[in-house]
Amino acid sequence: MNEVSRQLEIVLRLSEEFKEMGFEYHFDGSTSKVLQGAKANMNDIDIVFPYSRHEKIKEYFINRNLSEESWDSENQLLHFYFTENKEKVHLLFYKNSEDSFHDYHEQIDVNGTKLWVKGLGFFG
Repeated sequence: MNEVSRQLEIVLRLSEEFKEMGFEYHFDGSTSKVLQGAKANMNDIDIVFPYSRHEKIKEYFINRNLSEESWDSENQLLHFYFTENKEKVHLLFYKNSEDSFHDYHEQIDVNGTKLWVKGLGFFG
């Protein structure tokens, strides 16, 4: 299985988990770009969640060997990650984005699965 196929498999599986758990999310960065068909390299898998849900999300993923939390004060970002099938999966929580969380994402269809992604119009 090539790297892109492995990454897509992980993305699809995680999106199904999020749907079952009722988690709001969107795929971000290079992950979003690749899912929307852009010619880009998906370095890792980036997922953004509402900041207010970070404890519940952390609890859900705790048995996947989560990294220690890190706080980026410049971007007001809480971050941790885990590795799944050789791919780094970043869980990102922007503190000041609660009110605008839904403004930045759209739903797309990827292989019959509905995924939330950061809209291409929001990339600089």
